[in-house]
Amino acid sequence: MSGESAEFLFVVRLHEDGAPWVALQPKHKGLPTLKGEIGLDLYRGTSLEEAKQLVRFLNSNIKALSYSNCKRESSSD
Repeated sequence: MSGESAEFLFVVRLHEDGAPWVALQPKHKGLPTLKGEIGLDLYRGTSLEEAKQLVRFLNSNIKALSYSNCKRESSSD
């Protein structure tokens, strides 16, 4: 399996309408295969404070983002 892995910092950004979303900001080089910005769209009604709490959780619990061009078998947990 070939793939890449990189560390990201999760940050809150705001859409033009003021709705929060989460952007993944590369800590170093990022993933060369992926061009542009990676983000997480949150459900409508998510408050800025809820988005900040989510970002704190993600930054404390996610080590890296991985990308692979091969299919992985899913576990049956």
